[in-house]
Amino acid sequence: MEMSPSDHNMAALAEKNSLNFDHVHFSYNLDEDEVLTDISFQVQRGTCIAIVGPSGSGKSTLASLALRFWNPSQGTIRLDGQDMRSVAEDELHDMISAVPQETYLFNNTIRANLLLAKPNASMEELENALERAQLTDFVQQLPHGLETYVGEHGLRLSGGERQRLAIARALLKDAPLLILDEVTAHLDPHTEHALLQTLHSLKHERTTVMITHRLVAMEHMDEILVLHGGHICERGTHQQLLEANGLYRKMFDLQNGMLVFAEEF
Repeated sequence: MEMSPSDHNMAALAEKNSLNFDHVHFSYNLDEDEVLTDISFQVQRGTCIAIVGPSGSGKSTLASLALRFWNPSQGTIRLDGQDMRSVAEDELHDMISAVPQETYLFNNTIRANLLLAKPNASMEELENALERAQLTDFVQQLPHGLETYVGEHGLRLSGGERQRLAIARALLKDAPLLILDEVTAHLDPHTEHALLQTLHSLKHERTTVMITHRLVAMEHMDEILVLHGGHICERGTHQQLLEANGLYRKMFDLQNGMLVFAEEF
């Protein structure tokens, strides 16, 4: 039976700002083992998923594929229902904001580094981005404020300050898809919780993928995918995964200091 115009409209709306991995496989070279195997998931507008797993499980490779730094060896990645390989580079750039593990800052002012995301941003927009990224107090305490130079690669800033500046830049861009790769790695616990609360409050405005080894505020995620050895070995909500008593539960207990190791040195 053919779809009616209203059904087509509903389907198009469901795909708007969505990210879909459809049986994706990836290896860096044809003669090497796969880094990711048969990865399938969909993130719809207004939802946030977390991708977690041990070091080396394939999380950052998945982020690189979502940003189209690489193409899948097999399978399809769709953005807005389109095969990502068919999306023009400038259109793709407009649709995605990303905070990678390694933040690149130019040897320029805080203002100039922010404006890379949105050159015509107003002062109100800049201040709003700083507030959301928990940077307002820091910038206000600087003698030159937004005109402070960050140094080569941002070396005049701490790791946490560089990370928050990258987050402010991504939020200023305000693209429909936000990809965060280990976004809280350099943050103290108080700033981490405040930032995650902010991101949670903003999630209905965009599609968010958070890649992290830190199992903090996972109860706010719509779905959690657990990667291990390049496979999705578990998936569900925070509570469902705790009750499943699998790898996610072990990771959660370990991070919360609840495991007692029988063997020591």
